[in-house]
Amino acid sequence: MKLEHFEEKGLKVFLAGASFNFRQAKLQEEAFYQQINLALKSGGFPEGTLYSGKQVHGDRIEYCGGQNGQEEAFGRSIMDTDGLITDKSEVILMTKFADCTPILLYDPVKKAQCLVHSGWRGSAKEIGRKAVQSMQSHFNSQLKDLMAMVGPSIGQVDYQVDEVVYQAFEKRSDRMNYFKPDPHEAGKYYLDMTQANVCLLLDSGLKESQIFADTRSTFSSSQLHSARREGTNYQLNAIFSMIQA
Repeated sequence: MKLEHFEEKGLKVFLAGASFNFRQAKLQEEAFYQQINLALKSGGFPEGTLYSGKQVHGDRIEYCGGQNGQEEAFGRSIMDTDGLITDKSEVILMTKFADCTPILLYDPVKKAQCLVHSGWRGSAKEIGRKAVQSMQSHFNSQLKDLMAMVGPSIGQVDYQVDEVVYQAFEKRSDRMNYFKPDPHEAGKYYLDMTQANVCLLLDSGLKESQIFADTRSTFSSSQLHSARREGTNYQLNAIFSMIQA
């Protein structure tokens, strides 16, 4: 399954990488809005209500109906939220990321979608699994109908973490599938964020054939921003998605 398959099934998706910057805190308001408008134009999106979460590395997922949330110049935002879910064709979802993992779920039968931001904290809190559960509870989505994308994030070889991160996954019996101990430094590990989130989706009942994993590393790809590579003045990528009427 490729990214194009989502559009074939009725979901428009656009990944805005290194040519853009969505780090709102470091941009003038007008510059931030220009970046969003440019991305929507580049992605060929029709007019709609844009939703963005005020991401806090949590596991909260909120419904986007077109009227709820805080009104912004660019659309609407929802506080303290890393997951957005909707069945409205006039709603565009947006999630920002640098080295964290974006996850997109789409149900072409019920015409519904969920877009989440999953850093290591969100992954430890199993936001990917909760996204699947949210699709089931909100729209009665059937597991067999779901399509999933695990977007690009920092590659395992470039992502050394400490014991605190490793222990955050202590309840996961499969954690050694995505943690690799550093052979040269005790208490250090290399974490594969892509595999961690794929494992969560598989545990939720999806099959491998339903999951598209973009294995590009944000750290090593010139097409993407990376916080670890760029340092203090890092910039942000974003994914935009919209159900086609």
